[in-house]
Amino acid sequence: MPDTQQTVSAAVKTVADLPLWLIIILAMASGLSGEMLRASALVNMTWKQIACRIFMRFGAATLVGIGAFMLGMSLDWHIYFSAAICIFAAILGGDVTSSLIERFANRKIDQVTPE
Repeated sequence: MPDTQQTVSAAVKTVADLPLWLIIILAMASGLSGEMLRASALVNMTWKQIACRIFMRFGAATLVGIGAFMLGMSLDWHIYFSAAICIFAAILGGDVTSSLIERFANRKIDQVTPE
């Protein structure tokens, strides 16, 4: 029977040996695909509007998430705790940005349409 401790340490070593740029690209690709899935659920949008929405949400989630992770690391929090806060903040940042953009767009539409 294989030793689970050795199996786990081998897996951790394998992940630790991955280049940082590959980890960043994989994280960005997974975040971008998630944002594309959310944007595709909306109907009656042009490709330009969908792309703009994707990049705004993705950019906001990335900035807020990385900022939260850097804050956690600068406060000497455990790396797993910092990563958890990063994920939560990134999701929250994307959702808040999305709702603010939608409110702004609704106000602009209300100002343009005559009553």
